[in-house]
Amino acid sequence: IRDQFQIGELDFQVTNGSFNFVVTNELSGSQQSFNIEVDLDGIGTDTSLNDIVTAINNALPGSTSIQPDGRLRIDSPTQDVRFHFSNDTSGFVAAMGLNTFFNGSDAESIEVNNALFTNPNLLSQGQSASEGDNTNVLAFATLRAEGVVSGQSFEDFYHAMAGDLGSQSREMQNRTENQALIAQQMDNQRQRVSGVNVDEEAVKMLEYQRAYQASARFISVVDKVLESLFNGI
Repeated sequence: IRDQFQIGELDFQVTNGSFNFVVTNELSGSQQSFNIEVDLDGIGTDTSLNDIVTAINNALPGSTSIQPDGRLRIDSPTQDVRFHFSNDTSGFVAAMGLNTFFNGSDAESIEVNNALFTNPNLLSQGQSASEGDNTNVLAFATLRAEGVVSGQSFEDFYHAMAGDLGSQSREMQNRTENQALIAQQMDNQRQRVSGVNVDEEAVKMLEYQRAYQASARFISVVDKVLESLFNGI
């Protein structure tokens, strides 16, 4: 039953923590922030996806439902009310793919969220309704130099990976060349032991041929001498 979908079954790990669900009324300008706990400490009953849906619906009634594939669908009940997430210490928002820049769960499936291709206006520059808020853009720009991959920035990690691949490729080439040289040396040794020199064999064949011719001539002479001797008796 999909409404019993457990958070632990997500592609990305969700940890014990919380996130804020912020509701803004654009007509009145009022804004409310609801802190939603994600209890995954293993003590008692852990939070399920259905618990999260209930908490969001308490903050914005009738907004949230679970789709057949286990995803959340959150719709604002009116055009004047909008919402966003902030301060997620549990990783739940990213794990569920809510308003994410990327889709996918690994290097093979990662891609930019298709919704952004369809409507680039969905890309939020800030984290609040304040005019001129560009905190998201600034945070995105700092990722280039921030140590997010094993303490390295994306750029440093890419350069290190490219250098490592180049070094391994050169090492494999050197090994291939060394193995080819060893194989050639072994083949040369085999040829010295069991190989046939065509010139030498040709000389030996001529020697055997001359010896055969000499022996045949000798026998012929002896045969004639014996014939003459017998005829003279």
